Amino acid sequence: MKLWNLFVGVLVCAVAVSFGSSNVSAQEEKVSAQEEKVDYSKVVGTWEMESEGRGGETRTYNWVFSMKDKSLVATIPARRRRGGGAEAAAGAAATREIEGVKLEGDKLSFSYEREGQNGTMTIAYTATIKDRKMTGTSAFGDRFSRDFTGEKASLAKLLVGTWEMESEGRGGETRKYNWVFSMKDKSLVATIPVGRSGDETIDVDDIKIDGAKLSFAVEREFGDNPITLEYSATLKDGKLAGTYGIPDRFSRDFTGAKAAAKSD
Repeated sequence: MKLWNLFVGVLVCAVAVSFGSSNVSAQEEKVSAQEEKVDYSKVVGTWEMESEGRGGETRTYNWVFSMKDKSLVATIPARRRRGGGAEAAAGAAATREIEGVKLEGDKLSFSYEREGQNGTMTIAYTATIKDRKMTGTSAFGDRFSRDFTGEKASLAKLLVGTWEMESEGRGGETRKYNWVFSMKDKSLVATIPVGRSGDETIDVDDIKIDGAKLSFAVEREFGDNPITLEYSATLKDGKLAGTYGIPDRFSRDFTGAKAAAKSD
């Protein structure tokens, strides 16, 4: 009888352990499934931000969100330190990369620690995202907080300017040239080089935009035959990458980066 009771006890424990393991596994799968459903696309990109400065003036700056090893990362301006230093010398060009950005539904949050005269201070940001707009608050430890607002920059706005492009020529050489994007009547237009020499340019005024992707076509004549060159590209991490060519005949890859703005 004692042996039977011992056997039953061992069996009950085994079933309990198996059930517990299955329950933990199910919970882990549920958490994993919830993580996979996070829509990072509504955050990833460049945001044009505004907040009030110390003297009451309006500060404007950019935040850039990107994915790194399947995690959301924020690149924000590094705040200037009083009394100089590397950050102060770099001014507006200095940035700080923050990992571990959290996105839960329409709620965004991240934080980082900064050394100051009074020791380490945690700067925490919380925001709500709706319809490509962001509103939130930055808390500087327990000292003070400031509100901020922002709007996600459109692809057209990010493209405006001169882009330094590269592609492979017919002989395998690297061709370098510029694309120039501008706004005309609230629409994105481009001026691009055509022909072997690249001395001739053509204006493109029918550019299609879909998220981070753009596409357009250029009508040309080769001898007495009309041809259509089709271009498509994606903007990612400040780089343009895409292909151009004639469908079913040939295609070539190209890449490009925005030229640095000239200082006055």
